[in-house]
Amino acid sequence: MPENAGQKQAITDFLLRVKKGLKLVEEIWIDREVKPRGSEGPEGNQAESLSGNSINTITELIEDDLKFCFQQQKFIFRMIAADSGSGKTAILDYLHQRLEANRSDTGRIIIPISANLNSLLTNPSAEGFSREFYLHLISEVFKIALVETPDPSFKQSAVLCLEELFFDEASRVNLIITSKKSSQVKTKLKQLLIDSGCDLIETFLEIVQSFKNQGFGLFFLIDELDSLYQSERSKDAVNTFRHLINEIEDSYQGSLPLGLYISGLSDDVQKFIQEHEALKSRVYPGEIRLVRFRNKECEEIRSKIDNRLYSAYQGYKDFAEFQKEVQSIDLKAGTDFNSLREFCQRYGSQVLEVHQRYFKHHDKSFNQFEFQSRAKLEELCIQQWSQKLGNAPSPITGTFNHQGHQQWKRLSGKQGYELIVAQTTTNLEGHNFDGYAELRHNGEVIAKAFGEAKNYELLTSHFTTFRDWLADVRFDGKKSIPDLAYLFAPGCPNLLELKIKNTEIEFHLLPKETERQLENSADSSEVLKPLETKNFNNLTQTDSVVSTPSHPQGFPTDPEAPKEINSLDVTPSEVEAVPKIPETFTKKSGVNINTASVGDLIKAFKGSGMRNNTIQRITDRRDEITYKNLDDLLQGLGSTNKVKNKLQQKLDNGEIYF
Repeated sequence: MPENAGQKQAITDFLLRVKKGLKLVEEIWIDREVKPRGSEGPEGNQAESLSGNSINTITELIEDDLKFCFQQQKFIFRMIAADSGSGKTAILDYLHQRLEANRSDTGRIIIPISANLNSLLTNPSAEGFSREFYLHLISEVFKIALVETPDPSFKQSAVLCLEELFFDEASRVNLIITSKKSSQVKTKLKQLLIDSGCDLIETFLEIVQSFKNQGFGLFFLIDELDSLYQSERSKDAVNTFRHLINEIEDSYQGSLPLGLYISGLSDDVQKFIQEHEALKSRVYPGEIRLVRFRNKECEEIRSKIDNRLYSAYQGYKDFAEFQKEVQSIDLKAGTDFNSLREFCQRYGSQVLEVHQRYFKHHDKSFNQFEFQSRAKLEELCIQQWSQKLGNAPSPITGTFNHQGHQQWKRLSGKQGYELIVAQTTTNLEGHNFDGYAELRHNGEVIAKAFGEAKNYELLTSHFTTFRDWLADVRFDGKKSIPDLAYLFAPGCPNLLELKIKNTEIEFHLLPKETERQLENSADSSEVLKPLETKNFNNLTQTDSVVSTPSHPQGFPTDPEAPKEINSLDVTPSEVEAVPKIPETFTKKSGVNINTASVGDLIKAFKGSGMRNNTIQRITDRRDEITYKNLDDLLQGLGSTNKVKNKLQQKLDNGEIYF
């Protein structure tokens, strides 16, 4: 599939996910602001930190809960109350994906377990809710551990736990741990628990303790609390949760690395909390109460969608008409939508309809970052394979035919080592890689490097597709001289970046167009301007909520842009004429965070709000870690989003770099 066609399909798939509005769309995840209860009345999202730390957003709350639970070993119990479509399930999905992406950054490996009370109540037991609840949670843990986990150490811990719990049932335990299907594990384990006559709450907590002793934590994410009221089993459930909380407080003094988030409709959560005064005093501090939407939140979501589209398509011949139509979309709160989900569904649907009518024909490459990405790939290869190539390998002249084309740059390293870097798209196993390089020794391929570049913020599908391509070309990142893999783009959602970091693929931020290039744009009217900030306070207003999107700094539209270098129309002489990458893209002039002195860093970080003692901690940790990005830098420092945003500005401006 040609790049341009693939790009349109990727954007289409993204908009379809937004339009459905059913599951978390991580590319438009917004960090919703929260305030302590009573500080804003019913108009704002309300939640409080359980650790006592200051938190301002949902993401900060989640990170604080994870640290409190798994670093300080404290039990976390929260209830999320929200009307339908207001984001309660999105929080559970986000937390699940957050833990899947980076399980061990809180000091231990955390295993997320999702459950749905509605499915739990499908076949109610005469013994009551409590028994079904614990049978379900325990069987879910071992189903994941024994069949579904990619972590062999978690499976080993589960085997040890079962052998210790049921030491006199060795044959039945063996049947469970050798089962190949999830359903078999759940059925056999439930029957063993029932036949043993064990106290299920006691057994559940022993399991949590056993995993704790082996370096694992468990976090349960439970949805559909409202199904309890539909089945008239709420009082039984209240007693179950009250007993669990009391048991952890009494037997463990609240010190157990166990997390439990339960979500439900606002009225049902309130009824649940009010059912028992003792439960209310324990649960109320952990309640997260979400409003249907805030106008600012809708603006942020629209901005994330629009910015992605404008970055992807600016430079296309019909971009101006497309942009005008998207900007004209006008949605009114209370009329067109009444929740965040409805806003996403309505706006996603209208943008998708406009999108499908444009960008059907292309006559040039629109990937603004291909040339930069190939230069960056070459730079990274030299860095990673420097022991074989040296720091400045020498160019080799002459033509070279390989992988179906002649557009290669060849560099000579040490003792027969050579680097060849494709200067065009290279087709491997049916996939067109934007970047490709080989490390050779005396003509034999020793290692390979692969790169993909996108001219807009990465989508999850870009990562998963690239990962599949690497499997097809037999990528091996674990051998002594490893293969390399890179994704290049001007941005990446935080959650997706965490997922990428958990693999052998690296994400690298490519620089945006320089101010000089913007000023030299043939048509300055094409440059997109940021949206003027508007204040929206009335959640029920019927005036237009999001009539004008906020836009990124745009790329200049150049009718004389170079042709796609791997197209049939490009001749070898035109390849030589491709403009060199500006020095601003290849040379860094700011302060190197990994090598600068404390004094230089204090000067460089001035205005970010970071304290001097925190900067000292950053330099102290450099013996153990080489910082690659802001997430590495700020991990464990407790810095706010405000500090991170200030540092990101300094990165973008070239004042600091990694």
